[in-house]
This record gives sequence, C-alpha cells and structure tokens, in this order.
Amino acid sequence: MSFRVILLLVAGALWWSGCDRLFPERMLVGQWQALVVLEEGDTLPVNAAEIGLAFDEAGHYRYHSTLNYREAGYYELQGDLLYTRDTTHADTTLERVVRVPVLTEDSLVVQMRTDDDKERLIRFRKTSPSPHH
Repeated sequence: MSFRVILLLVAGALWWSGCDRLFPERMLVGQWQALVVLEEGDTLPVNAAEIGLAFDEAGHYRYHSTLNYREAGYYELQGDLLYTRDTTHADTTLERVVRVPVLTEDSLVVQMRTDDDKERLIRFRKTSPSPHH
C-alpha cells in the first residue's frame, strides 16, 4: 500500500470518528415527551405527560413541566453533558448542567441531582423530529 493510500485511510477514519461526536447533538433536535420521572429508582407520582422538551438546530431549547413551570434559552451538548441557559427571566440567567446517559433517535434520558442531593432521571420519547411540528 502506498503512503498516500494509508494517509487517506487514516484521514477518513479520523473524519469518521469526528462525525460521531456531531451526531448526538443532531439526535437531540426535535420535540420530546416525558414518559416517567424516577427519583432514587422510584417512580414519582407526577403526570409525566405535562413534561416536555424541544431543541432546535440553532441551539435553542424550550422546557415545560408540572405546575405550569416553563423555561427557554440556549443549549449545548458536550459529550454526555447538556448545558442549558434559561433566558426567560429579565433579571437573571439560570444555567444548568445535566447528564444525558441515553440519547438515540427516539429515546432520551436526563439525569440530575435534586436540591436535596437525590438522583432524578427523566425518560423521554421523541414525538416530532423538529420543534416546529
């Protein structure tokens, strides 16, 4: 094999592995509906149908939850960490980091710590590939 062919193979492999890092953020784009909320492994008695997330290609997100809670702003996915900046409040910007242990074309799991240091997981399913549908 010539040096040029080896170089092209190595460059292709590096490009392909780099693309793998881009795909997860693309998989995040769309509308997500919560299926269940778990705290320390137990199902919380909340109406998961009231919890939803939407991500767009431009880096914006919207979140709504129980008790009419809403936030929106900017997001960034770095590895399995999802960074959000809620910009809906004029006086402050709320920044959060949660772990995303599962992200596929139709499944999303968000893992976080509560204020009283309990593990909380929210499992979502994708309902639309675009937040505008």
